Amino acid sequence: MTSVNKEIENLLNKMKIAQTKDDAENLTNLLETANMLVPAKIPEDTDPEILKIIEESKGKETPEPEGAKPQPCILVNNEGVKYFPVFTSIAVSASVLSI
Repeated sequence: MTSVNKEIENLLNKMKIAQTKDDAENLTNLLETANMLVPAKIPEDTDPEILKIIEESKGKETPEPEGAKPQPCILVNNEGVKYFPVFTSIAVSASVLSI
């Protein structure tokens, strides 16, 4: 995880307690240089060789294989509200997605 991502995690934890305009601006600035992870799904018609490469790299931060066309996951709650999840690290995504 980059130091910027750690700063984002610390700031988000602070913002859970109280939010300020300065914190929101700081978060926006940090996101400009952060490396974020976005859950994605792979289309069913993906080449089996690409699927094999993806499977072998599971749990590792690796570049997207050439020819892969992942589609970002959009989550929808029971009320129909849509969410676009982003994570600062694999560890954070694993802790959230395993709930």
